[in-house]
Amino acid sequence: MGQHSAPEQKAILGMTPEPQFSLSDAFDRFWDYIKDEWSRVSHDQQRVKRNIYLKAIRNFEEAVGALPFQQVERSHAVQFRGWWVERVKAKGLKPYTANREINSLRRMFGVNYDIDGLSTTNPFSGVRLKETAEVARIPLETEQILALAKPGALPGLHSDFARLLRLLINTGMRPVEAIGLELDDVMLDHEVPHVHVRKNAVRGLKTDHSERLLPLVGVSLQAAEELVTTGGWGKRLGKNMYATSIINRALRESGIVTDKRQSLYSLRHWFQDQLTKRDVVDRAQAQLMGHKFQRPKYGYGKDLAELRGIIVKFAIAAP
Repeated sequence: MGQHSAPEQKAILGMTPEPQFSLSDAFDRFWDYIKDEWSRVSHDQQRVKRNIYLKAIRNFEEAVGALPFQQVERSHAVQFRGWWVERVKAKGLKPYTANREINSLRRMFGVNYDIDGLSTTNPFSGVRLKETAEVARIPLETEQILALAKPGALPGLHSDFARLLRLLINTGMRPVEAIGLELDDVMLDHEVPHVHVRKNAVRGLKTDHSERLLPLVGVSLQAAEELVTTGGWGKRLGKNMYATSIINRALRESGIVTDKRQSLYSLRHWFQDQLTKRDVVDRAQAQLMGHKFQRPKYGYGKDLAELRGIIVKFAIAAP
């Protein structure tokens, strides 16, 4: 071995310590590895998800210290769990908040181990906090929606957000689908005015079944016409998380929505309820909601005129 330098000899003998990197470096490796996952979500959703991981790292380093990735052990994960237990108790937070960060770190560590071909036990496995049952969302009542659809029902709410709410009422779209609509996705000149929910430059789709054509009627048609007239969502385009937060706050402050189980997403639940109450066939329900149809699928389903015929029976009219 005389022909090798001292560092080379150590490497050959397995004596060279493995390179160490920070948790931030581990996150960068992880985020690059999973970039194939982001084709289905909006830039806004990517930003929110990324920030969850980065916040988890910051909180871990506050609770435990800025350790290199390779030095994080089970005892540190348990220490982080204890830090969160005290924080949940002191600040009245939900265990879900802690578990979201623990889960984020567990996944980040697991992917890094996979990248390096390691079979190391994940230090964050099995350290979640016990959660209470989540409060299920319930539909808004038709009377509530009628009140919300009236001009000035939510004073102080920006017209963009009021428009988004009205666009959701008779379409059953997910908020992220509606605020991700580009002008080319809104077809007002068609025999049956409609929107095309599809992957575009600002967001992907939750599933392959989410792509669909949705007729526009009543208050939602009016909102779509306003959207086109004003030139689209502008700076709001794709900003689902922010818009949802603002609208939910306005709903709670309105005095119209008083049940904590109701939110903006409850409009989608209402839409589904209207289809179910009217015994709309399963395939048409799946077609309108963007759900998977469980039985073998033949043909193209109902056309836009037929779908509009279903919706107009319960649609909220424009004021």
